[in-house]
Amino acid sequence: MASRNELAADITQFLTNLSRFAEQIDQIAKSGDIARLQELSAEFQRFVASMHQGEIQTRLREAELQASLDPLTGVGNRREFDRQIARRMSEGRTFCVLLFDIDNFKAVNDQFGHLCGDEVLKQLGARLRRQVRTRDFVCRWGGDEFVVLLECGLTDAIARSRQITQWVNGRYRATVQSRETRAEISVSVGVVEHIAGETPEQLFERVDSSMYRQKNP
Repeated sequence: MASRNELAADITQFLTNLSRFAEQIDQIAKSGDIARLQELSAEFQRFVASMHQGEIQTRLREAELQASLDPLTGVGNRREFDRQIARRMSEGRTFCVLLFDIDNFKAVNDQFGHLCGDEVLKQLGARLRRQVRTRDFVCRWGGDEFVVLLECGLTDAIARSRQITQWVNGRYRATVQSRETRAEISVSVGVVEHIAGETPEQLFERVDSSMYRQKNP
């Protein structure tokens, strides 16, 4: 993917070219050179067409995608979570929120180091992403917490949460500075179904309470 610096350079060049065209049009308008004006108009049309078909459009889409992803794990970020949940609420969809929290994650960082902890987070995010459908959504909420949106009712969501938990629990291998480490990971999960009329904050407060009840029975 293109970096933000590369995208900024492309946009700067695009604006520079637009400014050049504007200056030339102004000069030609003063001279009354109709033939040159028609030639410049054709050149400008080709330039605009190239922008629609060219790399700058691809890079703009890439920049939009990058802005929606957590930079460490590659799953959605909280900004994208807000967008996803607002859309589901506005459309009146039935959906559930699952909140996953890694048990004793601090011990992993303390024993193996933060680079190993980061690798565990990457792998756990990838495992979660493989367990959901295209219309569902995975987000790193922050730290060692991940959120999953499932478009289904509560009964199905509870069953899926158990299946997903079995998949993400287990041994994680990480190679850091040529040294392989193995960490046993387990997660606690809270599950709630969205209630019509509640705010995103109220919904998340409920799933947060659900998760902590499981973590601290």
